[in-house]
Order: sequence, then structure tokens, then C-alpha cells
Amino acid sequence: MSNELQELIYIQIRALIQFNYYLRSSNAVIPDIVTVARRRLTKHLLQIGKYPALGVNEWLRYLVEPSEHWLGNNDIFDPLSPLWEEGGLSREAEWFLEAYGLPEDFQERPVLKVLTYCREEDEQHGYVLFRSLLTNSHLAVINQKTLTEAAGKIVDSFIRHQYLSCYEPFDEWYIHKKCPCCGWSLSIHNGQWRCGRSNTCSELEGYYLSKWSLQLAENFNFSSEDQVYRLLPGIHRFILVPGIPESRIYQRLSQRYEVELYPEKDEFDIRVYLKSGTLDLDVKCFKRPRHLVEYINKLSNSKREPFQTNRAKFVVPNEYAFDGYLEQVNSQTKKYQIQAVSENQLLRMLEPKEKFR
Repeated sequence: MSNELQELIYIQIRALIQFNYYLRSSNAVIPDIVTVARRRLTKHLLQIGKYPALGVNEWLRYLVEPSEHWLGNNDIFDPLSPLWEEGGLSREAEWFLEAYGLPEDFQERPVLKVLTYCREEDEQHGYVLFRSLLTNSHLAVINQKTLTEAAGKIVDSFIRHQYLSCYEPFDEWYIHKKCPCCGWSLSIHNGQWRCGRSNTCSELEGYYLSKWSLQLAENFNFSSEDQVYRLLPGIHRFILVPGIPESRIYQRLSQRYEVELYPEKDEFDIRVYLKSGTLDLDVKCFKRPRHLVEYINKLSNSKREPFQTNRAKFVVPNEYAFDGYLEQVNSQTKKYQIQAVSENQLLRMLEPKEKFR
């Protein structure tokens, strides 16, 4: 039953994304996936004794309500969260899509284009530079001069073009504030500053010795003469925010070991060179343990195999690894003989027996 619910939720989210594209385009034909999703939802509603979604309006009405109204009791999706709110996917829907979906479901096209290009052209350096620029909080919101300088560091013209397409004009920067966590733009919602529509950074406030507050954020320091740009919302949510702890873990490890970012064109996040060999790390920033469990569950055997040995580890950054998080993950992935570790556990695990430098 859980797999059926996963598929049901997944197709509703995919259909909502496509329906949103349809509303913003000149296309007069509703995407087929909307019809498929509505029929799947109607079948589910009839099975649980609910009124069916006979038209698009009824379908949308269900998906903007708390999921408990149409999904029923489950341990997959937050019953109080809708799939869609305020003109975009809800935060819970974004978490779900990252855990259960495919990269092309949530990553912006420039990132996927660069990854494909670099794998085909065997361009490791260009890929690392591209990703490093996108995960630099100081480059989340920048003026034209800084954007040109950053893009100028990229030699390959294709990668440079894709990097520039990761930004959008941000003319109203003066009514926003700068996120003290990721550097992106804060906006006011119900009298509170929030980071992005899904307020991603708010849940990190107070974790990992953080001494910042979104409500005490500073203004952007641009002049009226500046042409200002910011990272696209999808780049912010799925590349910048998780990339910040990746970079921190990389920096902490680099103080002791020889390390490499995004080895083999993003097969892993970090590779550590030890006296005994290499250790590959996949840094996972899932807010909920069940999402990491499901991510591991849906990996192919070949992708999962390195983590069943001493050659690779899943690493949960400290700000995500709350009490009980790892216990929940490891108890449910024991059948694979996989153990995730926290950022600090990783450093302690390596410190006594391995010191490359």
C-alpha cells in the first residue's frame, strides 16, 4: 500500500508542476498528466469513500487542502501539509520530491545540462567550479560586476552560459533582506522574514551553534546604480542550501586529508584520500529520516553497493542530525548493511586511525 501511495502523491506533484507551466504559457491544451493524475486521485478517493475529483477544479481543491483530507492515514506525507500552497509546491512536497523522485523532477535544467555535458566531455574541473560557484552563499545575490567576474572564471563557454542562466534579474532587492544562512533573499510573510517561499533556512535556525536569526537579518548592500541578480529559486532550494554543509564538511576534512569535491562528475559529493585507500561521501540534507530511508530504498543495487562496504558513507550534516535521526535511518536500512553517520561522527571515526597530513 505504501508504494501505491508514493506513486499517487508523486504523480499529483508532477501534474501540479506541469499544470503550473500550462497556466503560465500560451498553450490551450491541458497536459495529459493532469488528466492521468485526476483519474488516479478519483480512483483513490472512491476507495476511501470520498467525493471524487470530477473536474480540474475539484482536483485542485483537494491538493491545496491538508493531505489528510484526501490521502488518509499514512507515514509518508505530513497530514497537515497540502501539496500546493502560495503558488508553488509546499515544503513537504519539495522534501517528498527530492526523496522519492528523479533529479530532473526538482533540479533546474542548467544544472542537469552541465552534468550531462561534463560527463560526456570528461570535464571534471569545469563541473567542480560550476557547482562551487552555485554553492557559495556570497554569490547568491550579486550585482552585474560580480556576476561577470564569477562567470569569467569558467573557461568552457557552454558551462559559462549555463552558469549565467542560473540567475534572474532581481530589481526589487531593496525591499528584501539578506539571509544570514545562505545569502539568498528574505521576504516578509505574515509579519515574519522567511527564506524563499518554503522558508528552507528557518528550520536550520538554532541548530549547529548557529548564532543568526532570520528576523535580525541585514539589508543588501547595493547601490541604486546596481543591476542586481539572484539565483533561481530552484537553484537556491536544491543546490545552494544543501551545498553549504557540503562545502563546510569538505573544508573540515581538507584540514587533515587530501580531499576532492564531486569526484567522477558528481558520482559522490566528496572523496577523501586516506592511507588505506579512498572514502567516498554522499552528504544528505533530508529534514526527515524517512526521506533518507526511502532514498536508500530506491537506489539500484549497483548504486547502493559501495555504501555496503568501507568505501562509501552517507553523511548527515550536524544541523539535520537531530536526536534519534540516525537511529531511525540505520534501523530501517539494516537489511542493506548500510550505516549513515553524522558530520561529527565521521570526523571522530577517521581521526584516531587516519591522518593523511
